[in-house]
Amino acid sequence: MTNDLDLIRFKGWARTVELTAARYGQPLGTEYDRMVQVAREANQIVRETSGRLPVALPTDPSKVAAHIKRAAAQEAGRGQTHAIATEIAERAETQATRTAIDEAPRLAALIKDRFDEAVAELLEIAHTAPTQLSAHSTADDFAAHTRLLALVDTLNLGLASRSALAPVFGEDLRGSGVLWLVLDPAKSTSCAAVQQALADYAEQLPETVDDWLRVTTLGASLAQPEQAADRAAQFGQALYSAGLASPDGGLTDRTYGEALNYVGSPANRAMAPRRAL
Repeated sequence: MTNDLDLIRFKGWARTVELTAARYGQPLGTEYDRMVQVAREANQIVRETSGRLPVALPTDPSKVAAHIKRAAAQEAGRGQTHAIATEIAERAETQATRTAIDEAPRLAALIKDRFDEAVAELLEIAHTAPTQLSAHSTADDFAAHTRLLALVDTLNLGLASRSALAPVFGEDLRGSGVLWLVLDPAKSTSCAAVQQALADYAEQLPETVDDWLRVTTLGASLAQPEQAADRAAQFGQALYSAGLASPDGGLTDRTYGEALNYVGSPANRAMAPRRAL
């Protein structure tokens, strides 16, 4: 059964989806628009029928009883209208909330597509586009730098939007966990470099051109729902396995691919704790 706190949380999630959809110019569908309009019209009637109407004094003493009956009937009809309008408004708002939340996966997929496209283009122009301009910069330099900044804006928006949607998907991302929304290390990437990035961006997420050049060089793609936790767990397991099974106990920096090779290795299995019989 949904309680008031659940409803407040769901409405907050729906509002997040609405704002995210607006940022990306995405409609939430005709059903959502219809329910929002129904709720708006019903709430207008709720406001109009709130409180009691002032009752006029009867002018004929012999008709006081009839006057009161008429006023009571009007008040009863007003109360019924208010109650019905309130119920319709609440039901329409609930349906609009559900519809908005149901759109979250579609929005996440769209954000991922745009983010990953920006990553690919950033890596393509990273070696030619200047990160800073000077008095000696050419028109081509200005154009390339402007494009670089636009790509970084796309990445910042993607990370912020996907991070905002995380609670909708039940994701609990704290500290460096948020970085796993975008960090997808290549197998050739140094594990130490990944660990350093996780430490550096635990409090302040990537934002500048230099930040994103660093992260995308490590390997980056926007995570699907629940994929960030899987990435973090896999990286942690790779480091743990390399520490258990490698001759140097994991003290030597390895590439992510090399560390992954230790996961499930015979040496790793031999050193794993045995299950009690």
